[in-house]
Amino acid sequence: MPCRLQNPRPIPINKQALKNFVQDDLLPRINDSLRREVNQDLPLGPALGLAYDYTSINAAHDRDTLIVRVQIDSVRAMGKWAAVLGGSQHEHDGQPLIHLNLNGALSPAELLSTERQQDIWTCNSLTCLPYALYSIMIHEATHASESIFPQRKIDYYSRNEEGEVVNLDMRRYLNDPQEVRANLQEIADEVLRYAQMTPIREHARGAVNPNQVLLDIALSLSTTWKLVQADMTPQNRAKILRVLHTLLEEKGLWFPASGALV
Repeated sequence: MPCRLQNPRPIPINKQALKNFVQDDLLPRINDSLRREVNQDLPLGPALGLAYDYTSINAAHDRDTLIVRVQIDSVRAMGKWAAVLGGSQHEHDGQPLIHLNLNGALSPAELLSTERQQDIWTCNSLTCLPYALYSIMIHEATHASESIFPQRKIDYYSRNEEGEVVNLDMRRYLNDPQEVRANLQEIADEVLRYAQMTPIREHARGAVNPNQVLLDIALSLSTTWKLVQADMTPQNRAKILRVLHTLLEEKGLWFPASGALV
């Protein structure tokens, strides 16, 4: 059976199921853990195993269902804007394991506040805990869905003459095909959401090339695109734009009789 990794679109992930998992299952476990913290008004700081739950995702070839453990940790940080500061995925005891890292600069009280707890269908900002969990979850779930395939060991770090790690080579990291696919998952989710918003569509509708304007606006609002596009190769940026073009057309979000994207 052909490998889905070659398809010019994001690896199929049931995003509605992931939203439900985050909002209805994972978030209550996290909140229970946060309420048990003794110092409610002090920064959470670094911590392991604050909460965990299990969910299922489809493997990339669409034949298997993978049971994935999702573990919530927190990491030391300075800024307070984002509720979640990334994640990671690896295998543990033969099972995919996803770590999602809460922003340790925030206190339990701040993470439990009404502002941070707006539900996943109301708040589309990384400031909100449910949406931030979901956004990073779809990235890591993409990696987990590929875990059935042999994993390449790539060192993304630059080192000095003594072999000590100096820093992360972002350009090499972000242009790894697996990272391109995972970031595409987030970018596509964000772009499709913005492209459906009435004010954005009405603004684009009057342009000479409304489809180009629609995509440009949606991309300008995509947090993930803004974070990664500068370090991506022209080839990978073009690949993502082609996929977005196809997805917008397939979802019926394209304006009719418009010029092609350039």
